[in-house]
Amino acid sequence: MQFACIPKGRERRGKPLRRTLVSISSFLLMAVLLCIPAASAKKERQWQTGTMARIYEAAVDPRDVKQWSKVADLSVADDLVNDTYVIAAGDFLYESQEIRKSGHLPAPFKLNAPVQFAIEKDHVYVTDQLGKEHDTKLIQKVPKAAGPQNGQSAPGSAPQK
Repeated sequence: MQFACIPKGRERRGKPLRRTLVSISSFLLMAVLLCIPAASAKKERQWQTGTMARIYEAAVDPRDVKQWSKVADLSVADDLVNDTYVIAAGDFLYESQEIRKSGHLPAPFKLNAPVQFAIEKDHVYVTDQLGKEHDTKLIQKVPKAAGPQNGQSAPGSAPQK
């Protein structure tokens, strides 16, 4: 039945808008609920135990800054330090590096102490003495029995003179 004071089609004006808002809100709720398990699922790492064979730091070469950060200013390299860790585990030595600001303290690792680490592709995750996990870049994996190659000393050994 049509009333004279309400133009045709106006009597159901609010219902389509409410239906649209309900469908949008239910869609957003489903999207959020689907994303929560994926975000909360922490990837389990394959932890290993090794020995911290060598720790050293070096100034960051300004030419290397451009390789890992295309927008970095070369003057930034003056404030950066490259920490290198050599971990002995099984038949291999793993050399990894981490960059930090020179004003910050180095990670609290002890030389010749046991250390927990996990390797994933080109990353080595190392747990320090306080339990903090450090994401370092894997530089090389060398067999312990392998001698110096190309005139260079093996990681963890004294430099040749």
